[in-house]
Amino acid sequence: MANAPDDADAALERELATLRADYEALHLEQVRAEQTLKHLETELAELERKAQAEYGTSDPEELAGKLAAMRAENASRVERYREHIAAVRQDLAGLEQGGEPSGA
Repeated sequence: MANAPDDADAALERELATLRADYEALHLEQVRAEQTLKHLETELAELERKAQAEYGTSDPEELAGKLAAMRAENASRVERYREHIAAVRQDLAGLEQGGEPSGA
């Protein structure tokens, strides 16, 4: 039975080695995560600074509102341009028929 304590000691040593390896892997993962977090925080601060400078705010909800307003304005401009092009086409068709331009 002299082997039983030796076997138990060996098993504990193996488990300890495994735990140490796990700890090292987790520690490396933690260091990488902390580096990534620091990088992302720096990037976020830069993006917030740019948003503040360009749009007057860095608040996500305010930026979303400004984006919605810009999209609505773009849609309105496209509609006006579409109407202008239609009027030009209509005038061109009238000229081709021998008529007078309407001034579009």
